[in-house]
Amino acid sequence: MKTRIDIRSSDNTDDTIAEKIQRWAEDIIERLAGKATPDRLKINVYHELDELQGFFRKEKEALGIVSEGETEFIATHEAWRGYPRIHICSERIRNIPETVVRGAVHHELAHAILHGRTEFYAFRFSRQLIAAGEAVGLDIQLLQHCVYLLSIALKDGEVVSLLAEIGFQSGQIALLAHMLADTCSEREVWNAIRHLPPQRKVAVASFLKNLLPVEILAAMKIDAGRRLRQEWENVYNWLSATERFDMIRFAAESGRNTTGLFHDWLEQTAVKLITHPRL
Repeated sequence: MKTRIDIRSSDNTDDTIAEKIQRWAEDIIERLAGKATPDRLKINVYHELDELQGFFRKEKEALGIVSEGETEFIATHEAWRGYPRIHICSERIRNIPETVVRGAVHHELAHAILHGRTEFYAFRFSRQLIAAGEAVGLDIQLLQHCVYLLSIALKDGEVVSLLAEIGFQSGQIALLAHMLADTCSEREVWNAIRHLPPQRKVAVASFLKNLLPVEILAAMKIDAGRRLRQEWENVYNWLSATERFDMIRFAAESGRNTTGLFHDWLEQTAVKLITHPRL
């Protein structure tokens, strides 16, 4: 069954934005012909950032969602209502190159296809995971945030892998290069918490959002992936050589799901990060 794409734009939004997104969505769905795709996909295009943030605030209040930061991305996705939804704001993308925006939309479309079910947005916390967190000072709130950030990194790795396999890697390369362009805020955070083990674990989990997809592309023998890995090392040169080496190795070893079930993979990766003696 072909996916039904429902695009809704708020008032005053340029119609050409929705038209491009529709075309980009159809490109992905068509390339995946014969593979499992969602029956329904909803895409919301907002005119202003306040409108996007207001939507997320109300949805989280109504559904009891506690995650944060969804509106900080070029585009974002979720499946809180049981089916995949993608959200993009014209104000946010106004000064971003179209190649990057297209890559972001492709990225969220792949998330909708791979992770468009509620099971990917509810996490479990086993006794082993909680005990590992407590051993390094992670209270339940910090542990939840760490696992949430790791889930983003792992799912982003799956997305980049899928898109590269079907020939859409160029948009992901442009998107990753765009995200690597500015690491000033991350540097400030790292300098403040690098000697605080609980916060350090959370920061490393956040750094993996970019690094893990880069390692996926490099492992696929894509030349641009190897160049992006070098770029990652260059822009994160404020990390020590040992820190960069350990993070790259961790990303390379964690980027493939060898367990079969996403939540087993996520828990395994979380315990591995939390108990890592140097990260």
